[in-house]
Amino acid sequence: VLLISAFDEGYLPEDSTEINGIPMTPDTVVFEEIGGGTYSLIYTIGPNDPNVAKGELKAKIYLRDQAGNINLTYPSIEPNDLSIDASVPVILSTTNTTPADTVIIGEEVVLTLRADGAGYELSSTSEVNGVRKNEGLIFAAFPDSSYTVRYPVRDIDPSVEAGQLEARIILEDEVGNGSLPDTVILDNDVAVFTQKPT
Repeated sequence: VLLISAFDEGYLPEDSTEINGIPMTPDTVVFEEIGGGTYSLIYTIGPNDPNVAKGELKAKIYLRDQAGNINLTYPSIEPNDLSIDASVPVILSTTNTTPADTVIIGEEVVLTLRADGAGYELSSTSEVNGVRKNEGLIFAAFPDSSYTVRYPVRDIDPSVEAGQLEARIILEDEVGNGSLPDTVILDNDVAVFTQKPT
């Protein structure tokens, strides 16, 4: 949020107003009049917007008064001490690498992920066969931008026929930017059996 101090009330923004190179739209950059010659410019950061180093954020603010006059210059941002990280992780593939074709209670399903970078974490909303991270998924990260998600099968989990295993995997970077959910499992030929003989 940028606060703008002007000489008067009733100013309107020109379409050329922007912040971080992003023009005004109802979803990304919104201009509001607060009152007393004060206005705000609200910028909602979107995935893959330009990253900004600390102190490097730029805005172009052009206001028009009721007579149609437009300011010719735009002020610098003060204080300008924030940074923006808008890059989101990208999951390139999720592959079933379970050694066996069938898995029973106490054994593990193994999914191997390929991503665009290293150092990501598994989101708490990720799940395999309906099981979330805090319910037992085991996550490991490797320097080559690969990751594994291990799902230990429990007796309370649903059985799954070969090719029907479902997963929803989201990776997060260190500032909390999340990838798009990956729900496609390559080589999805593992079956999960959780029914004990009676």
